[in-house]
Amino acid sequence: MVDDDTSTPSPYLFRALVGDTAIDIISWILFVLTLTAIIYGVTSWCIIKKFRHYRNYVLLSVIFVNLLRLLVYNLFTIIPGEALASYAVLRVLPIFLLILFYLSYHCWLLVLCYIFYVDFVKVFNVDIHRRFFKSSLFGWVVPFITLSIFYLIGWLLYLYDSRDIFTISNVVSMLLIPLVLNFGIYVTVVFALLRSSESRVIITTDKWRRFYICTLIFIFSNTLVITTLLEILEISNVFIAVVAEMGEYLNTIALNVYVIVVRGNRKIWGDFLNERKLRKKALEMK
Repeated sequence: MVDDDTSTPSPYLFRALVGDTAIDIISWILFVLTLTAIIYGVTSWCIIKKFRHYRNYVLLSVIFVNLLRLLVYNLFTIIPGEALASYAVLRVLPIFLLILFYLSYHCWLLVLCYIFYVDFVKVFNVDIHRRFFKSSLFGWVVPFITLSIFYLIGWLLYLYDSRDIFTISNVVSMLLIPLVLNFGIYVTVVFALLRSSESRVIITTDKWRRFYICTLIFIFSNTLVITTLLEILEISNVFIAVVAEMGEYLNTIALNVYVIVVRGNRKIWGDFLNERKLRKKALEMK
């Protein structure tokens, strides 16, 4: 039974293993968790000035685009297929939005990985001129333009009966672009570690520790991409299906929890609450 299912693409194989109802419940739970994280983040951003720094901006952007991705997925799973089939635009729109938010999500993950490389691996220079603006362009505008170009080319070729072009466009935009970019950054980080001027000072174990960390960051941001690529290369089985989906779920949970429990944000909230207490006591004394 399992051997027959291994020819099924990983997402559908996992769905077949656990059932449609379980997948839908998990998706809505992740949506609620992500919504809670974004409410926390937006509230903190609005009322605490110290919270408005670059790392939190990137974190909230990752969580927000993931929220949009989950929203689109959940909505189009409950909308009847007959309603979508009635209009040509609605047949293309769900796929376009899913791929757009998927690509945007991984672009923002690339920016977040860059920050993690700077903080935990101690490579690169975080001082980027107009980094808020450039990150927003990379995370929102670049995915939209890229996907629009792919779909435009695909539509033109579709007119000449090249019907597989939409599949090719989806694969390239969803998998190859984020994977190639992230792999390029990962190789650059490893190369920087090997050529580090601190190599004579830092002991070997510390360099290996930093190498493990940067490898974990790379895998963390590309779990579903890597496993889906393996599936396209026909290296697909039950284990890959489970790792792909569970990795994506854990990825979402980790980001939602991280933005709340990270020490820097907890300290910002602690300082904010202490300042309010001191102000309140000062007013009572008057």
